[in-house]
Amino acid sequence: RMLQIYRAAAGYGIDGIHLITIRGGPMVMYEKEMLERFRERFGTKVDPRKLPLHEERVWRVRTELFGEYLRRLRATMHQAARVAGHKPPLISMHGLCTQTAMRTFGLDFKSWAQQGLVDRIVASPWGEEFGAEKCEWPDFDVKFYLDCVKGTKTELVAEVWRPRPGKDIGRYYLKWIEKWRKRGLKQFAFWDTNQRHPNAEHFAALSVLGHERDLRKQIEISSKRYRQVTLKTLLGIELAKDRFPPWICG
Repeated sequence: RMLQIYRAAAGYGIDGIHLITIRGGPMVMYEKEMLERFRERFGTKVDPRKLPLHEERVWRVRTELFGEYLRRLRATMHQAARVAGHKPPLISMHGLCTQTAMRTFGLDFKSWAQQGLVDRIVASPWGEEFGAEKCEWPDFDVKFYLDCVKGTKTELVAEVWRPRPGKDIGRYYLKWIEKWRKRGLKQFAFWDTNQRHPNAEHFAALSVLGHERDLRKQIEISSKRYRQVTLKTLLGIELAKDRFPPWICG
């Protein structure tokens, strides 16, 4: 069913699709196909349902099945785009913050990048609870991700998470962009912006993050551009939190 939807979308000339694997994942668990493939590979003496999700054998089978789906997805979309006279859509995917977290979710970006199955990987700071390694929020295992895309055409993008309340917005974005750039990352994504859209200071800072020259100066200027005012009443109507939250109306 999903391939039918993607085929139709590719026919309209879309730029690409993004598989947000951290929502609703893992994508492959213990379906009939997974159990059968595991028994073919490793015999019937071991039940994969009694092994950890990030265990090597379990992970290999799950990523193999998911990779086969990605191959079908790519072929389906490219064919539909060619028939309609459009460029092949790009395939982007979300990843988790650590290697074992990605294994728990059945992700194998290194193999998929080498096979040319994914065009862009968005490295997310989310998912530490699913892995064995610790990460400083909102960081992720940059070294691992760089190794995944090394020698391939797959692009690596760092997801910049929103700052927690009380943080200096401009300095926060500046800190992480500069930190990741020094490690070799050049592209950034801002996903899940549901708590950024009502705050003009966020977009004032985000709008200049692409300036590699004089970035610090641009951030300082943009962070002072707006003043946020919380509305308590509007036309005599009280903006009660349970009806019209001030943080939206502001």
